[in-house]
Amino acid sequence: MSRVVMTDISGKRIREIVNKLRCDGFPICSDMYGYYYASNQDEMNGTIAQLNSRITKLSNAKNGLLNTTLNTPTYQIEISIKVC
Repeated sequence: MSRVVMTDISGKRIREIVNKLRCDGFPICSDMYGYYYASNQDEMNGTIAQLNSRITKLSNAKNGLLNTTLNTPTYQIEISIKVC
């Protein structure tokens, strides 16, 4: 497992690059120290488990929002019309 430090690229851009590489079939794994090129199936399985956990948490958050009703205040307006 070798690591490369990139300091001139934003975290967002690195995540975009990693996502593209993974989508193209490159075995890019991650752990608490950063991204790396997988050298065995166990490393792949660890990253896949991590991604599945994130997917579940995001789905739960989405479902919580979908099931939330906004407590928007209702206003009662009284209108009087005086006819002369």
